[in-house]
Amino acid sequence: MKAIIIYNTRTGNTEEFAKKMEDILKKYNFECITYRDKSIKSSVYSQVDFFNSYDLLCFGSAVHAMSAAFSFKKFLKKMPKQNLDAKKLVCFATSGAENAWIKACKKIQRYLPKCEHIGNIGCAERENEKALKDFEALIKKI
Repeated sequence: MKAIIIYNTRTGNTEEFAKKMEDILKKYNFECITYRDKSIKSSVYSQVDFFNSYDLLCFGSAVHAMSAAFSFKKFLKKMPKQNLDAKKLVCFATSGAENAWIKACKKIQRYLPKCEHIGNIGCAERENEKALKDFEALIKKI
């Protein structure tokens, strides 16, 4: 299977988390690539079929004001133009406050209604061990 991870970060925490997710996916024989949202947005915006070759989409953001980062939400607004039918989706977020990531994940999920949502994961204050174990459990089910 083929996976893509796209994330937004401010402090580097979400980037670190995304790279650990990539390691887990590769452990389970996924072909995986990870991008920061601003480094790939022109490709996503210009290629309607950008996600066609991916089975699993992982979208994540740092939490700002109890939601996904504004710039990441702006990026996601373009996503309905992509053909995302039958794509599996994992939403993830990192935050400074405990459980703030939950609202951010729900916000991300709302921008991607055509995907088959398989779970949300997240962590606060770089305490990501449990979240990564939860992610691994999701991947084992695929």
